[in-house]
Amino acid sequence: DFDWSSAYGLYTKGLEAEKQRRYEEAFRDYELALKKDKAYAPALDRKALLLYRQMKYDSARAVARQSLAIDTYDPLANYVFGLSCSQLEETANARSGFSIAASSPSYRTAGYTELARSFMRTKDYAKAGHYARKALSYNTYNLTAWKILALLYRENGNKEAADRVLNKLKKIDPTLQFIPFEQWQWGEESQKDLTGSFRNELPEQYYLELALFYHDLGFDREADQILSLAPDHPVVNLWRAYLVQESRDVYLKKALEAPVNMVFPYRAETAGILEDLSATTDNWKVKYYLALIYWNKGREEDARELFARCGEKPAAVPFWLAKARLFRDDPDVVAECVQKAHELDPGDWRAAHALISYDLDHDKAKEALPLARSFTAKYPERPALGMDYARTLIQTGQYRKCIDFLYNYRILPFEGASGGRRLYHQACLEQGLADLQHKKYDRAIDYLQKAKLWPENLGSGKPYNVDERIEDYLIATALERSGKRSKAKEQYEKVAGYTPPQHSRENTKLIFQLWALDKMNKDKEAEDLLTHALKTSSGNPYLQWVNAVYRKDPGSGEIEKRIRNHTNEEGKPYDISFRDQDFDLVRRVVSFLSKDQ
Repeated sequence: DFDWSSAYGLYTKGLEAEKQRRYEEAFRDYELALKKDKAYAPALDRKALLLYRQMKYDSARAVARQSLAIDTYDPLANYVFGLSCSQLEETANARSGFSIAASSPSYRTAGYTELARSFMRTKDYAKAGHYARKALSYNTYNLTAWKILALLYRENGNKEAADRVLNKLKKIDPTLQFIPFEQWQWGEESQKDLTGSFRNELPEQYYLELALFYHDLGFDREADQILSLAPDHPVVNLWRAYLVQESRDVYLKKALEAPVNMVFPYRAETAGILEDLSATTDNWKVKYYLALIYWNKGREEDARELFARCGEKPAAVPFWLAKARLFRDDPDVVAECVQKAHELDPGDWRAAHALISYDLDHDKAKEALPLARSFTAKYPERPALGMDYARTLIQTGQYRKCIDFLYNYRILPFEGASGGRRLYHQACLEQGLADLQHKKYDRAIDYLQKAKLWPENLGSGKPYNVDERIEDYLIATALERSGKRSKAKEQYEKVAGYTPPQHSRENTKLIFQLWALDKMNKDKEAEDLLTHALKTSSGNPYLQWVNAVYRKDPGSGEIEKRIRNHTNEEGKPYDISFRDQDFDLVRRVVSFLSKDQ
């Protein structure tokens, strides 16, 4: 009986979405909550935090102030207010916010850490140390507070105390690059040993992260030292141009002449540099890099504007693929972008994949087939291309060829690797339907039995409980039409007696169980089953569609349209909303059986 449309209900939904990094959805829910109750402080606080994440510091501060007008001691409102004021260089206001936030146990160590940072920036080392120790008294594993103390002791020349802190950090996290760098500052570590400690797949990101920690606290000399050791990289050179003014033009030239391949800036700190640069240079890469950061922070409209301002200048595949993704709701722009990417580098597999995917999504499978075939042969280790080829074969009606291809194709197992098996399943069902239509019943049954298999080479293991109502119902249909009524009855009984695993959601395959019960003259059991499903999942559009189809209600078309509009929306990371992935296949089978009866 909980009211999800109430201010608290909408806030709760938004908070859950935010935890799953679905920030745009969370922001919408908080806005809706505030429409219900404009003074609902928890929603104001979370909205302010999301505005801060979007680098809209003025707006974040303003919303936090609205919450503080209700409760001056609201810890989260004070914390966001402090963060925003810190970015706006309103030091006194920032410290005020952090001080009040620290009065709450929830924000105590965070508030004191930010106060320590603030005093480090103004070189008030005594107070910085005071607040760093207070932060540690509430969280002894606070790495930032320990690092601040290590810096303070080095600034004061207290090597013994600095060594104690570095040893403590080693015990907490021995992989911290901060430790060998500080040891290098004391002359205890060689440069070779220091650079050798950066062992990871994206070392430039670790150098940047460490350098920006020092820069944030006002230690620009150390920040530039770190970046001088970093691999050559456009973002590294942008920061060196910012930190070393006398060599600014040299580093800026290197940054803007380098290719954009595998360059994905995302830090808010880098956005500040790019925003300043965009006012003085017309280079498209500055706009592109800044757009990527805005996009990552949830400012899609600002990112779109920057991409549009780049015009036709960029001769880089990543730019056009990114633009296609960003303008995904405009088919004309997407078509232009994927075509441009492929023309720029006809051998780039990502560009080919984007073009093939666009054609497949817009009923151009015949045009996509030659490209999909050639790139699958060229890059057999890329499962995205192999599945593109399988999709083109299905969409061009070459089901047996698709099945033969997938039998011999290999997809390495990984979490969520269900795409290959799903295509195999679809191809087997489609071939079974085709054989049913042409009254080749034995061959139809053979392919429908194959549809139940889970080939190991397609990267997906067979679950403990598999819903095979669609295959079994079609096998029963084939047996019935070939005159094998007793065997057909056994199959219908199998479908009718299906029991879903506990706690699983019912799906559109329920229609086949209802029809199987009808075949056995168990109309009441079918009604009871449908009523129970609708009651258990009230508001589920998939079951509403099943209900409409079962009752031959002409309104099923409208429900189907609503479902398709929903499933065409882009999937979000950590999306937990229920989507019946077999809906299109079920709809196809239902349409076939309805026409063929």
